[in-house]
Order: sequence, then C-alpha cells, then structure tokens
Amino acid sequence: METPAKNILFLITKTTWGGAQHYVHTLARAAKESGATVAVVSGGKGTLVDALTEAHIRFIPLPTLKRDISLTTEIRSFFDILRILKTERPDVFHVNSSKAAGLGALAARLAGVPHIVFTAHGWPHQENRPWWQKLLIWLASYATVLLSHTVIVLSPREYRIAPAFFCRKKFRIIPIGIAPYTLRSCGDARKTLGLSDGFWFAAGTELTPNKGIDRTIAAFVPVAAEHARARLVIIGDGELRGALMEKVRDAGIEDRVVFTGFVQNARAYLSAIDCFVLASRKEGLPFVLLEAGMAHVPVIATNVGSVADVVINNETGLLIPPRAPGALADAMRTMIADATLRERTREQLHVHVVRNFSEDEMLADTLEIYNR
Repeated sequence: METPAKNILFLITKTTWGGAQHYVHTLARAAKESGATVAVVSGGKGTLVDALTEAHIRFIPLPTLKRDISLTTEIRSFFDILRILKTERPDVFHVNSSKAAGLGALAARLAGVPHIVFTAHGWPHQENRPWWQKLLIWLASYATVLLSHTVIVLSPREYRIAPAFFCRKKFRIIPIGIAPYTLRSCGDARKTLGLSDGFWFAAGTELTPNKGIDRTIAAFVPVAAEHARARLVIIGDGELRGALMEKVRDAGIEDRVVFTGFVQNARAYLSAIDCFVLASRKEGLPFVLLEAGMAHVPVIATNVGSVADVVINNETGLLIPPRAPGALADAMRTMIADATLRERTREQLHVHVVRNFSEDEMLADTLEIYNR
C-alpha cells in the first residue's frame, strides 16, 4: 500500500460499536500503520473509543455531536467541528454517517480542507418515512455529496440510488471488507454466553429500531411454540433493550430467550449459534453478515439496503421481504427443519464473503484515495 496523506482526520456520529464504527477503526488503524498522522472525532464514550485507545489512535471527543436532531445542538456541533478542523488542519477529512457527514463536509469546505471524503453507510432517504421527509433528507444527502471531493459507496446498488446528479465522477464503489478472525469453540462460546442445548437463533449487536429485533422476537414466538429446541439469543445493548425484554416477558418466552448485554469481541462467539437473523428495517451493507459468513454461520436477512449483495436467496442464505410478517417465522422454521439447506448456504456464504469482501482490497483502494 502507498503511504497515505500526512494528516488524516475521521468523523463519525456515535462511538457505539457497529459496522460504521468498525469501518472507521479499520481504516484509521491501517492509515496509521502506513505512516499517517491519524485522529478520530466523534460524540460519546462508547466501545470505539476503547478500540482506538488500544490501537494508539488519538480520539477527539465532540460531546455536542449526537444522533438525535436538535437545531441548537447541530449549530454547536458545526462550530465545534470547524474549530477542530482549524486546529488539526488535516490533509484528508473522512466523514461517516449522514448527520456527521453533512455538518463535517460543510465545515471542511469553510476550513479549506484539501480533500473531503464521504462514505455513505446507506442512504437515509430510503427509509420508510413521509414523502416530504424523504425529500428533505435527499436534499441534505445531495448537499453532502456536492461538498465532498470523493464519495465512497459500499455497493453497486448504493451507487445506483445515490443523489448524484452532475457529480457521478466523484463516486467510488469500494465494498467493506473483512479479514479472517479467530472463533471460540462452540462449547466454550455457549458456556460463556450462558446458552443451554438447543437450536440457537441469534440477533443483535445494536438494539435500535432500525435493526428490527422486535420483528425477530415476534417471529420467534410461534416458532418457539412449535419447536421445543428453538432458542433465541440477543447479543448487544442499546436504547431498546428494556422494551425488548418486556416484549419477551409479555409473550411468555423468557425461558427461551437470552439477553447477553454488550459482549466484547462478539463475533468470536458466533460459533455458539445455529443461525443468525438480521430483520433490519434499514441497512447499508451490514458488516455483521460478513462476520457470520466468515464464521460459517447460516443467515436469514431482510431484503433492505445492499443486503442482497451478501445474501442471495437460497444460495448464500434466506432473503425475505422487509414487510411480510409471516416470512421471517417461515424462514426460521425452514432453517430448523432443513439441515442440508443450512450446510449448503453457510458454506456458499463463506466462499462469497472471502471472494468478494476482502479487507486488504478495501484498505488498498481507500488508502489510494487518501494519497491523491
């Protein structure tokens, strides 16, 4: 890999650990190893901060940057970002996540940053919202594209639906990548997570509305009634944990569902499960599906965002419509009943991920952009 620009600054809204945070951490670490001066700006004090500290990457806290929208807070965040840019004077400013990217790209233009890179982790105007909200969000995304010098999208689909009038030349398609990682043994992983014998579905990482964990629980209720061995583990933490636990209690399936809370290096425990379920309402290209593929775990996923680039129905998993209540339960029943399907799809998913989602290729292509 070529040595990237001298000073690279990353911006992302949240420090909770999800696909976008993993992406920033991976790129920041690679850029630092290639000789760049690197820092990451974000709100909060979540897992990303710990991972950056372990990698000896400087973290710049931005307390005013939060996910919830507030005009007063956004104005303060904008001026805080502008102040940081004038102090840090980066050669490259790489912005991630929609809100942070919009504020950051505008501030970077005013600060005269030579190269603004924007990675779109899914387009928010594709979410299920009133038309006028979609229009406003589309305009905001388009403004971010116009303000950026380079726009990275994670799949051909994200490129096709991008707000890109008169500026397609700015875009690069660079899929997220994953490297092989170490799994715990099945027995050790189940013991650590507190899982008994049975057929274990898993869902989780971030317990937020977009991840559709409530849908997974609703679909699991009839499956649990029909299959005595069916179990569900919900890995991770988030704003909906209390509400999801109440949903499980109301359904009377507390003895069939385990909430693990936050698990450090959660992907190492994928060996404990029989099928991963991603019932998201909104996604870009979910990193957790690549983790499942690398771990040889069969998957069920809703056809949103660029999920279909990873999960090809009946080939690399089961792909279901996002708004078909019975489809998820049927897919779960199928996975329990058909061992041949599980074996075939998990192996094909593994091959697909290894061939098409290389971390080395992602890093090489992105560092090349930094070095322009």
